Amino acid sequence: MSIIKRKTGVLGGSSKINIVINDSTIQKLKHNEEYTLTIKEPTTIQVKQFGFGSKKVVIKESDYVEITINPLIMILYPLAILLAILGPLLWLNAAGVLLCVFTLLYSSKNWFKLIIR
Repeated sequence: MSIIKRKTGVLGGSSKINIVINDSTIQKLKHNEEYTLTIKEPTTIQVKQFGFGSKKVVIKESDYVEITINPLIMILYPLAILLAILGPLLWLNAAGVLLCVFTLLYSSKNWFKLIIR
C-alpha cells in the first residue's frame, strides 16, 4: 500500500489536484488530504492542476509520496510579475516578457514536487 499526501501550503491549496497514474486521473486531492493506493508493481505517477503539474515519478509498494510546491516556483513567479510590471520603467520589457514565458513553460512540469520517502 502506497500513501500519497498533499502538503502544498497556502499557495497550492486553492483547489483540488489530480493524481494521474498511467495517463488517467484516479483521484483528486484537497489540501492536506491523503490517498491510499494499492499497487502490485512499480507505477508511474504524476499530479496536475490547471495546466501545471509535476514530473512523472515511479513509485512502488509501500512508498510514502508527499506532494509539495516547487520552491523555485515561489521565487520565479513573483520575480516574473515584478519584472513584467517594472520592466518598462527600467527598459527591460523583453526580459520581463521572457521571464514570464519561461516561468509558465517551466511550471507545466515543475509546479509540484513529488517527494518519495
